[in-house]
Amino acid sequence: MSSSENTGMVIVSACLTGMHTVNYPSYECSDEAVLRLLAEGRAIPLCPEQIGGLPTPRPPAGFVGGGTGAEAWTGARGCIVRVVSTEGDDFTEAFLRGAQEILRVAKLAGAKHAILHDGSPSCGVMRTSVYNQAGELVHDAGCGVLTWLLQANGIQVDSPESWRTSSSAPTAP
Repeated sequence: MSSSENTGMVIVSACLTGMHTVNYPSYECSDEAVLRLLAEGRAIPLCPEQIGGLPTPRPPAGFVGGGTGAEAWTGARGCIVRVVSTEGDDFTEAFLRGAQEILRVAKLAGAKHAILHDGSPSCGVMRTSVYNQAGELVHDAGCGVLTWLLQANGIQVDSPESWRTSSSAPTAP
């Protein structure tokens, strides 16, 4: 690994730094290694849902229509894959808008890596929130909208867990 790979700016989910973000503001999911990156001035904490204009807090949301992050992008305007809250609000456009803004920031900062909170319809890396056939919100395999967009633009995305085991990720302090 070159030293530039180890020292570049990293986009991180704001919730991993202890910031109370849109979904569950009382839920604490800070990560000590991510906090060290932030303290070293190497991390940019962002929340795609807040940047996309969603309120804090917001009701839980997930993909409906049989897909996840990639499908939301490939057919975003008029597709059947949407991000919908448990109260029935369609959050798709806010999720897409927030992801686009974070991609813009990542490019401006020269970030080649992101560490995102797994499980959300925005930041999910290996799993995300979806509605099952019974209409229940569950976690299932797939990625979130932001994860898909960053990966499609050549930015490596890890969850905190996969980051610790990735040979091409910034060195965990």
